[in-house]
Amino acid sequence: MQDLNKLWVKILNEKYVHNSNVCNLNVSKGCSYSWSSIMKGLSTLRSGFYIQIRDGSSSLWFKPWLYGDTLYSGVEDIHERDLHLRVCDVYFDGELHLDVLTTSILGHIWDKLLVLFLDYTMPDTITWSHSSSGEYDTKSAYVWLNHEPAGHFNST
Repeated sequence: MQDLNKLWVKILNEKYVHNSNVCNLNVSKGCSYSWSSIMKGLSTLRSGFYIQIRDGSSSLWFKPWLYGDTLYSGVEDIHERDLHLRVCDVYFDGELHLDVLTTSILGHIWDKLLVLFLDYTMPDTITWSHSSSGEYDTKSAYVWLNHEPAGHFNST
């Protein structure tokens, strides 16, 4: 659904997506068979996508930017003062500043956070984790869904 010049993409975007992130959508009551089928397929593929942090505009807690997982899954409770933080609110000047948090981060999460690097020239983007380009394609999805070894992508 990336080629906005295609008629079917325009129709589905207008009717169901409304400039939202397609990965966050669900099947709605009364939707078409086509849309329902797309959503069923997406629910199967959803775990293959993650948010690649670039400018840090994504939610610190609730978006799957931490290697395909949310930071929320690595804490016991989020302090209400921290609920609306974005990644860029704790990563600035080229360093992670977790001292601005009221919420405690569990120890096993620290190592994952220490390798974070932001690229402020581009927005955060949804990335397909099963292709070298990061872009979704049906061939890499087929390989992944059939559990072939990782990295077993033939470019032909």
